[in-house]
Amino acid sequence: MLGVKDRMNTRDGRLMTIILPTGSGHELLEKLVHKKGLTTVFMHHARGSGLSGVMKRKGLTQQIEKDMVVVAVPTDDLEEVIAFIYEEGGVGKPHGGFIYIEKLSALFGGVPVSLPASSSSAGNGKG
Repeated sequence: MLGVKDRMNTRDGRLMTIILPTGSGHELLEKLVHKKGLTTVFMHHARGSGLSGVMKRKGLTQQIEKDMVVVAVPTDDLEEVIAFIYEEGGVGKPHGGFIYIEKLSALFGGVPVSLPASSSSAGNGKG
């Protein structure tokens, strides 16, 4: 696993979105930060329904809440982090969750932002 300083210079990575049962996301987030040293990690809650296993009540689909952990991982560390998530996050167990992975470019170098010149005068009544 790369150190944080080395990881900051990595120019290629993956964005992992981990869908977990409600209540287990924060624990995985803490483990990713403290045990793996990953710093681009956040968590939020989601609610929705799928096509399989849908529970209906009076003809209405019941929505199910999940925890979603999103983490940016350098490509070189991807397999190690996946194994860690399967073991520590319980994703490898039945109904333990699942992972989406997508490619990111220029992950840790930052993305240059360029604002139009007129944006500096927006909101001050001069433009």
